Amino acid sequence: MSISILTPYKLFFTTQADILYALMKDGRILKIKQIPYFSNLSSDRTMLCGIFFDGENTHIMSSSLGVDSFEKKEIASLFGYFYYPCLSKTGKMMAIIEADLLKPKPQGELQIYIKKIKRWYLQKSLPAKMKSPFLSSIDESVFFIDEQSNLCKLLGDNKTVLAIDVLFFALSASQTKIVYYNGSIVYVYSLLNRAEITSFPATNLTALCFDATENEILFSVSQDNRYAIYSQNYKTNKTVLLAQPDESVVLISS
Repeated sequence: MSISILTPYKLFFTTQADILYALMKDGRILKIKQIPYFSNLSSDRTMLCGIFFDGENTHIMSSSLGVDSFEKKEIASLFGYFYYPCLSKTGKMMAIIEADLLKPKPQGELQIYIKKIKRWYLQKSLPAKMKSPFLSSIDESVFFIDEQSNLCKLLGDNKTVLAIDVLFFALSASQTKIVYYNGSIVYVYSLLNRAEITSFPATNLTALCFDATENEILFSVSQDNRYAIYSQNYKTNKTVLLAQPDESVVLISS
């Protein structure tokens, strides 16, 4: 007999003020803690990894995604300006975006680092948008948005374009599906079949993700100083308003 753990939390989200909130299943919004700047999810979705600047150095920090710990831990310190770190579940690989100050915004470089003993070594660098990358928890593939706004999968030296004109994206927990947004349409894509599953129109989105069942897309909207989080069941086309935060949401995790 399997044992299921009941949780009072429906989802977690972060805001532009770098604060982590939990949306309870009864509809209440719980403010949890201050988090590092420009935070991104770790590959196993247990941590938020972010940064703070110290002169010409960027300190990479981690904080748990939840209410169990308020401690922040330093992962690495890198020379330069880096954003949206994603740490592998082993803690031995990291994908991060370095700002390229010599190129027009929002241009950057995807940097992939490997940790050996106690030091981090740069393994690979590719042009990329200043958008959050994501590491697979199954293999060492990296999902990111390149300089041409293509959603790409990088495994070793093989770069595969999955979609074009992408603003941001999220991977499902099973890593069999990906959802992405192009500014007017949300697409749900099967990584197994390499084909679109469905799509629906949407405007003014700021963040999205799959829910725990992977049957719904959770997304946030910011318009005319009004902020909301919705769920869209892409199988039944049913949309539900979940919450109305006080400020714009930049990251959601179920």
